[in-house]
Amino acid sequence: MQQLANELKIDFQSETYKDAYSRINAIVIEGEQEAYDNYIRLAELLPGQRMT
Repeated sequence: MQQLANELKIDFQSETYKDAYSRINAIVIEGEQEAYDNYIRLAELLPGQRMT
């Protein structure tokens, strides 16, 4: 098992890694925005909680 761990080195400076990290980060940010929008919509359904 230790031998496998030694063989799987990630190059955090490679363009491939940076591209993948950037794409994942964008997906996370979009998901956070969607969750926030849904939370606001749900809150607006509650009587007396409508935002102006």
